Amino acid sequence: MADWRTDDDIHHATNTMQDWFRVMCEEEWDTRSEAVDAAIQQVPNHMNCVTALDPAKIRDDYERLFQAAVRIGDNDLAVAKIRITGTHLAAWTGDAADRFKEQLTVMEVFCDKQQTLVLEMLRGVAAVYTIAVLARESYFSIIEAGTAAAMNVCVQQKAKETEAKISLYADVIKDILGMDAKNLRSGVANVVIDVGKYVATTMIDDGGIDQVANSYRHEADRLCQSLGQALDAIQGDFAKQHEKVDNEKPGLFVPLPAYCDVDSPDFSYERFRDTAHDPGPIGPQVEAERQKYVEEKRTNDTEIGRRLDHHGDKGVI
Repeated sequence: MADWRTDDDIHHATNTMQDWFRVMCEEEWDTRSEAVDAAIQQVPNHMNCVTALDPAKIRDDYERLFQAAVRIGDNDLAVAKIRITGTHLAAWTGDAADRFKEQLTVMEVFCDKQQTLVLEMLRGVAAVYTIAVLARESYFSIIEAGTAAAMNVCVQQKAKETEAKISLYADVIKDILGMDAKNLRSGVANVVIDVGKYVATTMIDDGGIDQVANSYRHEADRLCQSLGQALDAIQGDFAKQHEKVDNEKPGLFVPLPAYCDVDSPDFSYERFRDTAHDPGPIGPQVEAERQKYVEEKRTNDTEIGRRLDHHGDKGVI
């Protein structure tokens, strides 16, 4: 069973309300009411407005993004490997070694920041889910109140107002978007919000045919307008998050100095030296071979280079 009013629930309730609106007119000697006609004409628009957001699909998107955030920032294996690599580099000294050690920290910080960015955007998804559920509940309450008001007119009860309960979306959005993203937990339903404090009571006037129809239409229109404003606020928050991502230049993307590249002429054993082990007499020999390789690569004057040179005069051998 869904934790929200389904499309079928709302369709059935609106059909019932419209039936009672028609009966209400028939009870008044087959009276034709322009107010009732206008209200019934607007019912499909109201239904489309509140059912356009599918809580099930939004919930699935939330779970997908949440799992992505977990993989980015709470990946124990990845963090463990980064830290083990740092341990292995502990004995290495030199400019290049220091930059590699710094890069490991930058990698860990990058993952944490990326997780935070995803979670901050996830707040918007949680807000959309919440108002999608509340909008359905609010409209269902208005429909029930409209039905009850029409029934009162039919049985000629003493005129009184019938209550409907609607949600205050602006306050809901403000609280969800203002919450600490780190407090988000798996399952959008676990985003703890006391929705009861966001509910206000409104009235459907059952003093007569036109009063019932006009009251329903006014409250349903107001609900849809409020829903649209709430979605605009969430869209604005998404835009801010997108701008933040565009303007932020992660340190991980800054290229390391050339002397960190073993293929670079600037690289040397002194810049990345193992102080725990003596390279012995082979150390200088390794460095000489490395320099030879770098020079060959720079000039491409090798047997392999000549064979792969498709653009020079030598051609392919």
